[in-house]
Amino acid sequence: LVKGWQLNNITSIRSGTPFTVRLGFNRSGNLNTTSFSANERPNLKPGASSNPVLGGPDRYFDVNAFELPPANTRGTLGRNTLTGPGLVNVDASIGKSFSLGESRSLLFRAEVFNLPNHPNFAVPSGQIAFTNAQGAIAPTAGKITSTVTTSRQVQFGLKFTF
Repeated sequence: LVKGWQLNNITSIRSGTPFTVRLGFNRSGNLNTTSFSANERPNLKPGASSNPVLGGPDRYFDVNAFELPPANTRGTLGRNTLTGPGLVNVDASIGKSFSLGESRSLLFRAEVFNLPNHPNFAVPSGQIAFTNAQGAIAPTAGKITSTVTTSRQVQFGLKFTF
């Protein structure tokens, strides 16, 4: 009963991915009609942190740390200044080998993916802070709508060797 056990573990711990808060309209007047919002960023309010992370999937960053830049100018917020949620993932397995004579054996294995069932959130899908020139805050600003890992999964296996 005591011998023949095997324990395996893969643990991943990573810091968050950088991302950029953007404007949802062409404030700088750069005449780029295809991908202007990818480069349009707001101003960082004086005294505000350049990484105003609140945490949580409903409002990951504080949109009140930003303001609209003057018309026909680019915002002062740097590219990739905010850091997304980190990742912690633990996969583990345990197995027991049973001898069934000289040349036969049976291996039972139980595997668990995302053992602590911890939600690992993606970067916010709502990276747009303002939607128009009047400074309307985007309703999805800072919202996280997906995860980067699955929920806990368990699987069992048997292997007969002869």
